[in-house]
Amino acid sequence: MLSTENSLKAVIIDDQEDIRSINRSLLSQNFPDIEVVGEANGVETGIDLIQKTNPDLVLLDIEIKGGTGFNILQKIRPYNFMVIFITAFDEFAIKAIKFSAIDYILKPINETEFCAAIERVPLVPTSVIRLPCRFKTYSTMLRIRAKIVRLFFEQWNQFFWSIYKIFSTAKAIIATPPFTLPMVKKYSFHEALKSMSKCFRPTGFSDRTNVTW
Repeated sequence: MLSTENSLKAVIIDDQEDIRSINRSLLSQNFPDIEVVGEANGVETGIDLIQKTNPDLVLLDIEIKGGTGFNILQKIRPYNFMVIFITAFDEFAIKAIKFSAIDYILKPINETEFCAAIERVPLVPTSVIRLPCRFKTYSTMLRIRAKIVRLFFEQWNQFFWSIYKIFSTAKAIIATPPFTLPMVKKYSFHEALKSMSKCFRPTGFSDRTNVTW
């Protein structure tokens, strides 16, 4: 249950002090109404902390002193708090779902992913969620989409320019005396096709457009 009407209690369990500090700082900056009531670095200290503080949210690492974060959850079942795993190991994601985890964040911690995970906690009142955090998430998405669109148009622009160069070279070949054709073929066509292949390189199609003369 929430400790007060518009706030909730959280604990951080991680064997790395710098990670605990990052979690605490991100909560303080983006969710000032979430109170960090304690920290622990191992299984036994984590169990003791949870039993003493009765938190609403637990930010839990997997590999910790004395075992794993799963050991903590197994020993204190049933529990009524929300869990967000923050770990360097991606192979435990499915197991985390079995423990009803709200989210599963990989280290190094990304602020946007962290904020999005906290906002998924059902107990967080709407008033607790700070708009700047949401704006960071949306602005990041917009920047990514804008970059994709820009790359798309840059690639197609280069593609059509390469087509133009090929036709221009073909036209030059038609008007070129026979003894100079090998030189035009070797340099002009190869340069144009090489340029065209580069425009697809960011999307992984460069191998399909390589041409050998």
